[in-house]
Amino acid sequence: MTAKIILFIFLILPWFTLFFASSTTIKRFMPVTIFTCFLMTIIFQIAYIYNWWVIEEYIVPWGYMTDVSFAYGIFAVGTFWIFRLT
Repeated sequence: MTAKIILFIFLILPWFTLFFASSTTIKRFMPVTIFTCFLMTIIFQIAYIYNWWVIEEYIVPWGYMTDVSFAYGIFAVGTFWIFRLT
């Protein structure tokens, strides 16, 4: 149960940092964020097919294939801020 709470925090909490960005910045860098989420989803699907790793704890029904809290939480918002700050 504690692991699922941490996964939900990793999914939701990073998105609150976007309140520190302006709306024009969000409009400018959101396409690259969506594109990297799409690429991460494809990588996770390939990893599931070839058994590169196994996801033990997941928060959505399809979470055994894609680590949702990483791909759509920390990684997505981190990509946004990396593109914004560089």
